Amino acid sequence: MLNTAPFGPPFSQPVPNGIRKLSERSALVTLFSGFPFGQGAASVQEVDVSHGTTSPFIRGLTMAIDVLPLGRASGPFLVLEYASRFVPPGPGGPGGFMPPGRLLRFAHRAAAAEVLSSALVGPTSMAFDDCTGELFVGEIQTGRIIRFELW
Repeated sequence: MLNTAPFGPPFSQPVPNGIRKLSERSALVTLFSGFPFGQGAASVQEVDVSHGTTSPFIRGLTMAIDVLPLGRASGPFLVLEYASRFVPPGPGGPGGFMPPGRLLRFAHRAAAAEVLSSALVGPTSMAFDDCTGELFVGEIQTGRIIRFELW
C-alpha cells in the first residue's frame, strides 16, 4: 500500500481488521493502513470468498477499523475509523493516534461520506440491531459502549 504520509517508507503494510459478509460470494474487509498511517491510505476491500481475489470497495479512509453493511449489498454502509491522524514520536512527545475517531455512513460504495459522529475515542467495533435501529460502538480507550439510534 502506498504511504501517503509525509514521512516514513514509500510503502506501508496494511492490517486487516474488520470482516463482514456482503453476499453469498463476497465479504468486506477493512484495511488499517499500517505505519505511518497516512491520511486517505486506509480502505474497505471486497473479497471474493470463492477465489480469494480482492478489489477496492471504499477508498480514501484514514484509519478504517470496521465496516458494516446495513441490509443490502448495494448499501448503505457504515465505516468506523479508529482515529483522525497519527503523530510520530519525537522531541515534542510520545506521539500516537489522535482522536477523534469517526463513524461514517456511505449511501452506496461510491457515495461521499456522511459523518454521523466525530467524537469517538478509540472505537474498535460496532453491532447493529436491525429490529430497533440501534447501533452500538465499543471504545477501547474509554471502555464505553455508545448507542446511536439510526432510525
